[in-house]
Amino acid sequence: MDSNNKITSWHLIRRLFDGYILEHKWKLIIAILSMIIIAFTTAAYARVMEPLIDQVLVNRDSASILLIPLLFLFISIVKATATYIQSFILGVFGQRIIAEIQNNLFNKLVNSDLNFFEKNATGSLISKFLNDANLLREALTKSLTGISKDFLTLVFLIILLFITDWQLALIATIGFPLSFFPVKKIGKRMRKASIQNQEKTSDFSALLNEAFTNLIQIKLYTNEKKEVDKIKLSNELRLKAIFKVIKTRAVATPLIEILAGIFTALVILYAAGFEETSNRLSAGEFVTFITALGLSYQPLRSIANLNTSLQEGLAAAHRIFNILDLENKIVDTNNAKKLIITRGNITFQNISFSYEKFQTLKDIDFEAKLGKKLAIVGKSGAGKSTILNLIPRFNDPISGKILIDDQDIKLVTLKSLRNKISFVSQNANLFNMSIFDNILYGKIDASEEEVFDAAEKAYCKDFVEKLPKKFDTIVGESGIKLSGGQKQRIAIARAFLKNAPIILLDEATSSLDTESEKKIQLALDKLIEGKTTIIVAHRLSTIVDADEIITIQDGKIVEKGKHLELINKGGVYSKLYNESQEYKDK
Repeated sequence: MDSNNKITSWHLIRRLFDGYILEHKWKLIIAILSMIIIAFTTAAYARVMEPLIDQVLVNRDSASILLIPLLFLFISIVKATATYIQSFILGVFGQRIIAEIQNNLFNKLVNSDLNFFEKNATGSLISKFLNDANLLREALTKSLTGISKDFLTLVFLIILLFITDWQLALIATIGFPLSFFPVKKIGKRMRKASIQNQEKTSDFSALLNEAFTNLIQIKLYTNEKKEVDKIKLSNELRLKAIFKVIKTRAVATPLIEILAGIFTALVILYAAGFEETSNRLSAGEFVTFITALGLSYQPLRSIANLNTSLQEGLAAAHRIFNILDLENKIVDTNNAKKLIITRGNITFQNISFSYEKFQTLKDIDFEAKLGKKLAIVGKSGAGKSTILNLIPRFNDPISGKILIDDQDIKLVTLKSLRNKISFVSQNANLFNMSIFDNILYGKIDASEEEVFDAAEKAYCKDFVEKLPKKFDTIVGESGIKLSGGQKQRIAIARAFLKNAPIILLDEATSSLDTESEKKIQLALDKLIEGKTTIIVAHRLSTIVDADEIITIQDGKIVEKGKHLELINKGGVYSKLYNESQEYKDK
């Protein structure tokens, strides 16, 4: 790795230790103690070979014939017990740490600015939760095993080699440091290959999520083959990236095998070629030496592979920490105060807003008053929904102020601001849980009676009572088991339950049939009584009774007034209304 990668790797490792690993230090200590025992017993196996050969097989010592097998059995039991403890502890340890990272990741995402999700595909984020987290878990457990068990095993075996015959040990171990340089180079390649693999996996996950989300559209336009081809291409690119990882990972072990073969051969040649060595070592000592040497290459292989696993894990950690380190722009100020509603008046003062350097709103001025219904109309893309999104601070304007009862919404807490707002959009967003729980989401501590009352006000009861499980009916992912109108009524019931003083309706009746729309319109009229209401409407017939109508064109307010005033004016609103009536007649 180059110096920058070294710094990055060290920073990531330090962060993992400080933020997560050290919180479980007792588990780590127990695992390390177990690995010390495993390392020691591995070396003990090789050491017992000497008395096995010399005392049992050569001298046929009667005491040793019983003692050595019992010693082998004892070592095996101790090693097996330590291996179980190490495997169990590290397994739990790794899963616990990854669960904590996933919890922190979700906490970060759920509190992130909405524009982050406009720039990042859902499938890609899910990939970070699952694939990246799994790679990091494997790297953590392998790294701890490699650093502790494999390293200590290698140390104990090298000590045994030098105790047995230091001259042969020098020849045998000279290859160990030589393996460091190619292993380092392989690790550098592995980091790069792993990053590419994770990116391609994220792209693949994003495409899958997009396809499943838009399955109705795919079938409607008979584009199944096109989508299958897209998935095949993405999967092929992912496979190519995976093959690079496999190829890079596969290099380390053969490299160590070659070195092992070379230096084992040198040891045998040296021992066989010099009579002094033959006389110096008994048969048992030589077998112990060769056994220890053979065993030492296993931890050396593991340590060599450790670098590749570590680089995979660090690449995953880097992607995860990139999200955890994101700074939100929509946050509470240091001295943010709780929003206090006295009247509920909303004032826009010279509001301008840009998205990706494209200005969507310019110099917007208006006031929505308590008990009044303000409607915002305009063609698609004019900026209507953008205005609504600014009120709960889903986005912030680039200039101007938004006031609620003379309180700048940037200077109040987000929680107190959003608690005062009910927002019903054209897309009824439901969770994969019961109808009852979906309505309860509007006010978690509401009573059963309050939920049923909200459902009745939103005209939910007439269809819910016909369902076999009634309010216990699970609606499916995004409410797929319900019709568009049914989903919208549940979303409106949720707003009834919340009973906030400010009501924002973004084409809230757009998914309803004519009969349902009439019922909901009556219900909404009750809901907004005595409250501040701003409505974005596509069906202009639903806002003819609005106290004030604002017409937006190209991000600017071009007209204000009541319905009849604007119709008589013959301007933009009049044209939009006439077009909607012509469409309705057709």
